[in-house]
Amino acid sequence: MSKRMREFIKNGCFLSVAALVMRTVAVSYHAYLAESIGAEGMGLFALVNSLYGFAVTFATSGIQLAVTRLVSECLGRGEPNAARGALRRATLYALIFSGVGSLVLLVGADFFGRVVLRDARTVLSIRLQALTLVPVALSVVMSGYFTAVRRVLGNSLTQMAEQGMRIFCTVYLLGLCLPRGMTYTCAAVVGGAAIAQFLSCGALAVQYLIDRRRHVWGKGGSTEGLTPRLLHIALPVAFSAYIRSGLLTVEHLLIPRALTRGGRSMEEALASYGVLDGMALPVVFYPMAVLTSFAGLLIPVFAEHRARGEQTRIDRIASRTLHLTTVFAIGCMTVLFVFAGDFGMALYHSEETGALIRLLAPVVPLMFLDHVTDCALKGLGEQVYTMWVNIGDSLISILLVLLILPSQGAVGYVYVIEIAEALNFAFSLARLVRVTRIRYSFLKSWVFPLLTAVVTAFGVRSLLRLDPMTVGVFWLMLEVVFAFAVYFGLLALLSGTRHILHRSEDTALDIL
Repeated sequence: MSKRMREFIKNGCFLSVAALVMRTVAVSYHAYLAESIGAEGMGLFALVNSLYGFAVTFATSGIQLAVTRLVSECLGRGEPNAARGALRRATLYALIFSGVGSLVLLVGADFFGRVVLRDARTVLSIRLQALTLVPVALSVVMSGYFTAVRRVLGNSLTQMAEQGMRIFCTVYLLGLCLPRGMTYTCAAVVGGAAIAQFLSCGALAVQYLIDRRRHVWGKGGSTEGLTPRLLHIALPVAFSAYIRSGLLTVEHLLIPRALTRGGRSMEEALASYGVLDGMALPVVFYPMAVLTSFAGLLIPVFAEHRARGEQTRIDRIASRTLHLTTVFAIGCMTVLFVFAGDFGMALYHSEETGALIRLLAPVVPLMFLDHVTDCALKGLGEQVYTMWVNIGDSLISILLVLLILPSQGAVGYVYVIEIAEALNFAFSLARLVRVTRIRYSFLKSWVFPLLTAVVTAFGVRSLLRLDPMTVGVFWLMLEVVFAFAVYFGLLALLSGTRHILHRSEDTALDIL
């Protein structure tokens, strides 16, 4: 195994472990919040976050990709001075956009809360969130740097520490604010996150100051033309993200209103929205932590091979990535489908949440493949194409929300997600096929893994009949881990048998 391959796997594993820990804590945290502030409180918090999501997008979009791409390319050519110049320009870019976003939120908090969100209880939370945009943007720049130089351990540990600090501060503040009503309760949740984000930014800054001498210290490479190159990468991605995030914000604002058109009160609509967005979706997104970790590391890999003109390597990496992503996604989909009721009861004591998780499970392969395909296209310089695909995805989602939700309720939003993800992936895959020569076997990537996953999940579920109401989340997770171990073990056995019969020297992990 090559040194580059070992480095890729090591960094991917570090990121995956950190991401899984954070997702585990996040799901548990959402369960705690759901019990503490109720479904309506979760809906209000999700409503505030829909606006904040757009603000963060405005402050940060495009800059992490630009930093990762430029620093990777510069260091790949032995130009540390150019890499350092790219970081300076990226920092200025982040400060300008985050500063403007913070000012707009602070000045317009009353308008956004009362007019846009139509709930005065959100105004205080919006003001608190405005203060976090600058540290969040600077953290994104430094994260892009650490991804480019493949030094992810410190970054991962910092994110884990941020998650822990967020929970500690939120629990403490909730104890003070819960008796004072929903306005201060929501502000307590937001305030805990704000404190953690400031501390995390400071920790990343210290790590960068220590690490920069290793990679971006010294001469070599001109800084001329770096600003146009940075803008050429960042602005198309940012423009796409602004439009998509804006449309996504509109979509999330329309969900409670569309639900009320079906005869529900606003309190009932917020409760339904809270169950879907604050309870079911975090469980479905949980396994994506592993995928996101490795997919993010693929961007500099594709960028380096593209800069060297190594098309054969690009084709091989793309083919292997799609295959492995499909295998992993099918396992996740099957486990979520079979264990959906257990997740709903163990985490939230809610049958409705379990039913929504089961409905969302089939979208997991499309969601995972779409994310990996987007990362590959961005590494290959196709960010403009992904921009238009994502904008179209958001427009279709808004239209479907207006058409489906009034009659179908929260279940209708599941259909919206499934249709939009299918279309998004179809267009992204079509573009990847045009810029690479991928090899993808439906039988090998879909049929065999799906049969193995179904047999494994139902077999484990029948063998270990655990009652989620009595055994708790820990034992349920052990059951799920056991199911995944059996699934991948059976696939490895089948793969090994096939390689022996065909005398193939190909390996599943040989992607670099």
